[in-house]
Order: sequence, then C-alpha cells, then structure tokens
Amino acid sequence: MMGRSPVFPYPAVQYIPIALKILCRFAAYHERPLLAVDHCFTEIRRQIPDLQDVPEDLSPCGGETLLLGLGLEEADLRYRGYYATMQTKEAKNGFIASIPVKYFYKNPVFFQARDSTGRLLAACRYDVKNKHCF
Repeated sequence: MMGRSPVFPYPAVQYIPIALKILCRFAAYHERPLLAVDHCFTEIRRQIPDLQDVPEDLSPCGGETLLLGLGLEEADLRYRGYYATMQTKEAKNGFIASIPVKYFYKNPVFFQARDSTGRLLAACRYDVKNKHCF
C-alpha cells in the first residue's frame, strides 16, 4: 500500500506512480549507488565509463527518457512536485529503464533513491526541458 513512510511522507494520492520499463539489467560494482537520467544513452555512457558490458543501442521511445540505477535494485518510482523518488536498497547490479516524462509538470526534477529508513542513497537533477541530467 502506498502510504506515509520516511520515504513517502505525504498521503498516497499526492504521488504519481511512474512505471519503469526495464531495458537492461547487468552486474555492476560501483563505489556508491548512482542515478543518472538522460534522453541519450551515449551521454550516460560518456559520464559513466564503467558501462562497457551494456548494449549501446538503448534508446527511449518518444516521450520517454532513460533512467540508470547503478548499485541499486530497481523499484517503484513515485513523483510529487520537483521530486521523483524510489524506495530501494543497495545491490551489486544495475539497470537501465525507460520512463515517461509526460507526468513531470515541474522543472527541474530531482531523482532520488532512498532506503526504507529514508536515507538518501543516490540522487541527480534532471532538466526536463533540455532532456539531460546535471
């Protein structure tokens, strides 16, 4: 049940659930968990050279962008205001997912991965208008 928790403190009806369409899962070790969001996988690969075993032809469908979770388990993503949050835990793997951007009504969007206690594991800022993470 979506409800109040250290990760999602507001009533469930205030969050928009965002579906992750998993494009790729892979084994990965990284010093600390990492999130990256970008419309172009080439840009993600440029920023994170550890992704050599991941296929290069990953691209989102129209109206979507890519979400990379490195050292994190994939989990539900919920959006409210400027924040897209996933409650997850650290893992020795990674994933790349495609997510719809039509629900992001504020700019920029801060993506964050938190554990069940609310501790921030990873975060990034995504510019919805220019379609890149910084």
